Amino acid sequence: MSMIIIILSIPLLFTIKNYIDRRSLGIFTFLITLLHFSLYLADNDLSFSFILSDIVSRNYIQAGYAALILFIPLFMTSSDKAKKKFGAKWFALHRLIYLILILSLLHYYLIIKADYFLFNTYVFIILSVLLIKKRIYKT
Repeated sequence: MSMIIIILSIPLLFTIKNYIDRRSLGIFTFLITLLHFSLYLADNDLSFSFILSDIVSRNYIQAGYAALILFIPLFMTSSDKAKKKFGAKWFALHRLIYLILILSLLHYYLIIKADYFLFNTYVFIILSVLLIKKRIYKT
């Protein structure tokens, strides 16, 4: 989630935004997400029945899986070739990052047992970035 916030914030960094490769950060973020998922699988001994019951019974797992599944098409279309091939549809597809961000927030929120300070900080930063982007780009 932190990486997604950073990636969404880069256009606001007027002086250095041309020196930061958002695509590489996005690919790295996907790979970290995939590592997180792989560790979850390994931690549960790759037990298909346990993982399936986890999906059915735990909301935070459902939110995490949904975010990961939505992340796959962004990763698969992250090349210049895909961007050129899909044109305007590429931009629409890559707006899924906002839904992925919401699902990631939900995933994190549902895991929290007591201290919501970090979660509230994430929400504050995300809302601030989105409001600033809205004012700057008038979208």
